[in-house]
Formats: sequence, C-alpha cells, structure tokens
Amino acid sequence: MEDKELLKDYLNGNEKAFEMILDKHQSNVIKLIYRLSGGNKELAMDLSQETFLRFIKAARDLKGESSIGTWLYRVAYNIFIDYVRKNEGEKVELDENTVKISSKSEKTLEQGEIKEKIKESLSKIPKEQALAIYLFYFEEAPLKKIAKVLNSSEGKVKTLLFRGRENLRKLVL
Repeated sequence: MEDKELLKDYLNGNEKAFEMILDKHQSNVIKLIYRLSGGNKELAMDLSQETFLRFIKAARDLKGESSIGTWLYRVAYNIFIDYVRKNEGEKVELDENTVKISSKSEKTLEQGEIKEKIKESLSKIPKEQALAIYLFYFEEAPLKKIAKVLNSSEGKVKTLLFRGRENLRKLVL
C-alpha cells in the first residue's frame, strides 16, 4: 500500500495503517540514526521512538508533498542534530560501523583499505556532508529525496556532496 493511502487510513482511525507505516519505515529510521550516532543502538532506538511520536503528533499536518519515509528521515535527522547540540559535552561520532560496505565492492584489498579509510573519515567531516554522502552512495537516494531530508535545495545537496567528497579525498588519499 502507498504511503498516501496509509496516511489517509491512519487519519481515518485505522490503527492497522499506523502499524503498517511503522513496519515499513521503522528499520530505516533506526538504521539512519544508528549510523549517524556511530553505532549507538540504544540512542538509535530512543530517537526513532521520538521520531514516530512526532509523526503521530504531526500526521494531520502532513500534506502528502513528500513521502512518509522522506518526512521521517528529515525528522529523524533533525532529532539527532538536536540531540547532539543538547549533549555537546558527550561526543557523538560516526565510527567504523557508519557505512556497511557491500561484499561486491570489496573485490580487492586496496578497495577494502580505501573503504575503511572512508568509513573512518566520515566521522571527521560535517554531519550534513556525511548524511548526504551516506544517503546518496549507500542508500542510493536521489538528490530530490536527500534535499527533502535535509530540508534544502538540490543545489545545496550537490554542494554538500562535492564538498564532502573533497573532504573525504583529503582525509583518505
């Protein structure tokens, strides 16, 4: 069932529709926060719950301009950034678990070493750049979706990707 139909059913009081939304999107939200937090599973679970609580509160205001998944990604990212700002004393970093490398791409040792350096380096670039790179290269999200998640223009996403690649290149090579 499409997100728009699920949202409509949920707004009409169908609890099963919310369960379907949760089943469809919860793992992606948890995975996003898990990677942003450097593999902190407990934090990922807590912030994903907060994301879905915000969905419940804001569901009536969703206009269907973006998919529920895109909206949830944007909210999860904002909740994570708020968490980082509030807990600046506690260092939250992306670590080696940030990027899961597919076995296909690990054909040679050199490629594997470069990918390891990239994984380590993602924690050293600005979070917006890291998220844009993660969504673009590892989730294969289109620019339009990344722009919605980051609440910015496609042009800014292209700039983030360019600068992120440049920063990674400096760190890796």
